[in-house]
Amino acid sequence: MALMLVLCAPLITRVPVGRRWMMVTAVVGWFVVLVRPDPSVLRAGAAALVAAVAARRGHLVDASTVLAGALTAVVLVDPLVVGSLGFWLSAAATLGLVVGLGDRRGSDVNPVAVARATLAAQVGVAPVLAAAGLAVPLASFPANILAGAPAGFLTLWGMTVGLVAGTLPGPVATAARLPVAMAAWWVDGVARSAALLPLGRVTPTETYALMALGLATWMVWGHWEGRSRAVVASKVLWAPLVVAALWAGRPIAPTSGAVPGGCLLVDERGTVLVLERAPPSDRRLLAALADVEVRRIDVLAVTPGGLRLAATVVQVRDALPVGVVTDRAVTPGCEVLS
Repeated sequence: MALMLVLCAPLITRVPVGRRWMMVTAVVGWFVVLVRPDPSVLRAGAAALVAAVAARRGHLVDASTVLAGALTAVVLVDPLVVGSLGFWLSAAATLGLVVGLGDRRGSDVNPVAVARATLAAQVGVAPVLAAAGLAVPLASFPANILAGAPAGFLTLWGMTVGLVAGTLPGPVATAARLPVAMAAWWVDGVARSAALLPLGRVTPTETYALMALGLATWMVWGHWEGRSRAVVASKVLWAPLVVAALWAGRPIAPTSGAVPGGCLLVDERGTVLVLERAPPSDRRLLAALADVEVRRIDVLAVTPGGLRLAATVVQVRDALPVGVVTDRAVTPGCEVLS
């Protein structure tokens, strides 16, 4: 949303000051329609409108006030959005940025500033993920740093040049879409590479423990802040929290066991996933594989079971590197989890 407003700034500034909020509203509406009115998109659009209305009235509001107004507006328009996990994740990530960065936002091309913003957002969403029973993968931190800027470029280029490229002749359209293809290739490569990193996940229980340790550390650090030994004390106090976070996210070796629709067999020769029937949900199967930190499947053995099971195989191959796919029975007595 911010990129779109910056892009449209030359047009907005040509409109009289009293009517600029109307131009901002049109840009926000265009953005929401094209991107889809997901909870995070609605939150971003509402925040832009709150800031525009405040500017029109001559009020200077801080980021926390804008966020509070945006969330209130979204909930008033669609009360059922409070049941959406995406809404809570978007709100928590933005709150993490507001609290964690404050006035020290920094440049988008500064690696330190980007890492700080990524860490603030990750810390913000961790409690929401824990409350939903989801783990926090440590690989998401470097992945977000590497994919953040290209993902923003994808949105910006797609909503501007992409709209025009469809009307251009073939070679010209291909050249216009080339930057988007390269950015998409980069984002996809980062996601696939990050999934293979030997990094673990912080479980909900570990997240709650880290939150308690972090709160205690912050309270003690606040007591020392401003004193002569504040610098040394801050390093000593925050070090255990960092060590605890790294320990909680330590990688674990996959183990054999039942999964939805089949079972997982792990030994020194490799990892075998057996699918004897279509799982109740492909998401449940992938979540079960993620829980035991499976990063590669050497053999995917499938019992012929129709199109539904074939679709599951496609989902697994899209999510994880798969060596060999076979329909041979390799697991007598395999326990299947429904």
